[in-house]
Amino acid sequence: MAYVSDLTSPATGDAAMRRFKDQVVAAGGHVMASGDGVSAYGATSDVITADSGANSFAHYTSGSSSAWCRLRVGAGPREVLIVRGSASTTWSLKYSVIGFTGGSPSATAAPTATDSQTDGPAQLFPTNGTYRLLICAEDAAPYYLGMNTFLFGGGTPLTALHLWPLRAGSYPAADTDPYVLLVDYASPPCTQSRLLSVAAGGAKAWAKPGLTGAAWDYCQLAAPYAVVPPVNSTALMLHPITGEELPIEIPAVIIGSGPAYRGPKGYVRDARYCMSHTSVTPYGTHIAYAGRYWIRIGDLFVPWGSTPPAL
Repeated sequence: MAYVSDLTSPATGDAAMRRFKDQVVAAGGHVMASGDGVSAYGATSDVITADSGANSFAHYTSGSSSAWCRLRVGAGPREVLIVRGSASTTWSLKYSVIGFTGGSPSATAAPTATDSQTDGPAQLFPTNGTYRLLICAEDAAPYYLGMNTFLFGGGTPLTALHLWPLRAGSYPAADTDPYVLLVDYASPPCTQSRLLSVAAGGAKAWAKPGLTGAAWDYCQLAAPYAVVPPVNSTALMLHPITGEELPIEIPAVIIGSGPAYRGPKGYVRDARYCMSHTSVTPYGTHIAYAGRYWIRIGDLFVPWGSTPPAL
């Protein structure tokens, strides 16, 4: 098992999304079907082979006529449906546990799934040509997946797309989708306040997947109750002996709006809360932890590859 990481400076959001797709495939994923929004259609293949023009994501006519890609994460069955919006910065991302096998897909029309859930805001990428794109995909089960953007020179992270598997042993075997999904665009995303919210910027997950009462709800990434002061306070919450950053594990707790309390889901395997202020650990800082590199996005450390990223 390895984390396949990639760091580039795409010229457009269309190029960025193609890069994301290709990296997921490089890590063992599959393009199950695709359409370029004009005439190219792959019922079982990938037709998105360019960054612009024909066979690219760069086509949009209307909300129901656009370039799209049905992307299976790892060996499946989980899939992400990528649909291009009215600009290269805007996209629709949908998640399915059973796969997008319904509808009448074509070069311009994306397929559907009975459990399809749309996540995240319309805007996913910053202004074209202003950012670095970071992608990290795990090449073996359970297939962690992450994508982030940083403005040139490091600066502020803006994009966050993460499919987090839960840590083995932290959830019951009856949970058929032990994952948490976050799709967010903010300056910055992944702050503790956003991850605790039951609103825009919050992660989501399935409660009782496949069972009676199944619901797609907000899933708080909670800091441990006893942590005082909170994450990213001005106090230096470093290890009392070594003085180093010691990221802390994160429980995922399903909670609906209303509120409709549901309870714990498990522990997120591939994210840790950063316990120091940005004045000490700025956005984009990387650390060596648990045998690999991690990078700070908002108030989180998320996985990276075997060499540190050079923002």
